[in-house]
Amino acid sequence: MRNLKLICALAVACTSLINPSTNAYATFEPMLDETALDRTVDPCTDFYAFSCRGWLNRTELPGDHPSWTRSFSTINEENLGELRKILESYAAHDYTLQSHYSKKLGDFYAACMNTQAMESTHTDFLRREFAVIEATKPETLSQVVGDLLLKGYSVLFSIGSTLDFKDSSRIIAEVDQGGLGLPNRDYYFDADKSQIREKYQAHITRMLEFAGIKKDQAQKDALSILTFETALAKNSLSPVDRRDPQNIYHLLPKSQLNELVSVLNWESIFNQVGAPAFENLNIATPDFLRGLNTLLSQAPLEQMQAYFRWHILHSTADKLGPTFEKENFDFYGKTLSGQKEMKPRWKTCVNSTDKSLQDALGEAFVKKTFGEAGKTQTLSILKSIQNAFKENLTSVSWMDDATRQYAITKLEAIQHKMGYPEKWTDFSTLHITPKSHIANGVETARFWTLKEMKKIGQPVNRTEWDMTPPTVNAYYDSQKNEIVFPAGILQSPFFQANASLAANYGAIGMVIGHELTHGFDDQGRQFDAQGNLKDWWTPTVGQVFNQKTQCLVDQYSTYPVADGVHINGKLTLGENLADLGGLKLAYAAYRLAANASPQEATSDFTGEQKFFLSFAQSWCNKSTVEIEKLLAATDPHSSSKYRVNGVVTNLPEFEKAFGCQPGSAMAPVQRCSVW
Repeated sequence: MRNLKLICALAVACTSLINPSTNAYATFEPMLDETALDRTVDPCTDFYAFSCRGWLNRTELPGDHPSWTRSFSTINEENLGELRKILESYAAHDYTLQSHYSKKLGDFYAACMNTQAMESTHTDFLRREFAVIEATKPETLSQVVGDLLLKGYSVLFSIGSTLDFKDSSRIIAEVDQGGLGLPNRDYYFDADKSQIREKYQAHITRMLEFAGIKKDQAQKDALSILTFETALAKNSLSPVDRRDPQNIYHLLPKSQLNELVSVLNWESIFNQVGAPAFENLNIATPDFLRGLNTLLSQAPLEQMQAYFRWHILHSTADKLGPTFEKENFDFYGKTLSGQKEMKPRWKTCVNSTDKSLQDALGEAFVKKTFGEAGKTQTLSILKSIQNAFKENLTSVSWMDDATRQYAITKLEAIQHKMGYPEKWTDFSTLHITPKSHIANGVETARFWTLKEMKKIGQPVNRTEWDMTPPTVNAYYDSQKNEIVFPAGILQSPFFQANASLAANYGAIGMVIGHELTHGFDDQGRQFDAQGNLKDWWTPTVGQVFNQKTQCLVDQYSTYPVADGVHINGKLTLGENLADLGGLKLAYAAYRLAANASPQEATSDFTGEQKFFLSFAQSWCNKSTVEIEKLLAATDPHSSSKYRVNGVVTNLPEFEKAFGCQPGSAMAPVQRCSVW
């Protein structure tokens, strides 16, 4: 619930997974697959097509996926298969694989799989929740809002805890914008999204009808809810504006909340969500709260009640039975993402368990799958890339000595975590029942809300992770100045212990370099070695950095996605910087490692060419048009094709490796260069 935590992940959250026992995608992809190539394509014209078109031609997009990536999706699938085996054994009371919370894991999964019980219990659950909403009066509004937030319902705004941007040694409370049902504010205003708004309103109507509200009233409520959310969205910051930490940090006394939103009793809300006493907090978006005050002052009570009912349904759709789940999929899966089929229930339940019980399941996963030898080898690669970055900093011509020296200090201060946490989360106070998934959902939401709020004023726990061990991803945390690599990603085609240096450096090496570079991208560079928001750049060097990054903004903004939509160069700047810096650093480290330990050629490609091919094949991807457009509007990462072509066009090392003629598509005369 750390709403403003500035972590920069390698990829968006991975999509749902395929049953390894019944699907052809059930095996790990090799580190480098020459059958995935299309040798009819000139690598100097379109390196992504050269590297991936063979794979693209033979790969079908699974019906229950809007997107399928050769690396993330296949590894995820294998991990999901292992998690399923673990959970099914626990649900059957087979605790051969010991875990601290085997029974809770089994009970949670069993309740999630029991859709028949959901059908019989959701009516009573909704009756109880709606009764509280219907009894709401102006004088009890704050108590109701606090109770909804405690249970994990996304209403009005978000509330939580975070490291203080300017003092990373302490944890403070925060209040931020929130309360929307569409992906972001732009979906409420952009002309090209008018049909989505119409379908969203129809979706709300049907969900309300399923909950027992008569059709005429459901239609009126749906329009009222959309109007209410549009007013919330009006004062919300855009995804691009939120990229600047300065825009979302306002350390103010708690009393300021009463001035911004006078219609709410903030003490009541904070008491309801279990917050300890505190004096100051981060009010991330003051303008949003000013607009919220106007909205709450003018909105009829009936409109707010309809909005609350909708968000209860929206938050619990996968726990209310097949009717609600399918309707939720039809809008968020089909309409927004272009996904053709719903996930089988077991996939939903594995993902729900991983999200809700996190370390409890992660502990069991690493006991069964993670090898320490791979961790040691990956750490060696990490160290070599960190050394390459330090060497690179000594020769960056556009930096002055003062800025350069502090950059080295920050680089050397970056901490790393590999595989899994040193200390597992304590779930001893969490009550799980095998009889009710909806009850478990509310209970786990309450558990995590209280856990986050109790951190306020406490010492920072540097052992915590923001991803679970099975996750196929990695991240950099600006406020802790650390890079984190879950066990889930340390598998082929990202990493393999017996793979060539070229393959490992091109894949996992680029990932490591990517995360290191995030410490020096347009966001990360604003934080110092201790994770504090502090300008450590001399003014002239800061201006040069901005000029150099504008080159990437302009470059990526020209790349088309689908139906006239282009990549947003401003939104994706940080990730594009990390991709470019990450591959450059990984290549430099690879060359040193290859010189120290030359390897035999095993194909007609040189080691340098294998390095770039391994990198490119990590991003081979098939996606629906709908998900490409959705991600272009919401995701800070560029689409896969340009995570490959956009990067290599800026590297003279690629031009040399493939003998490209200067001026060819992948070897332009004008290049962007930052790190």
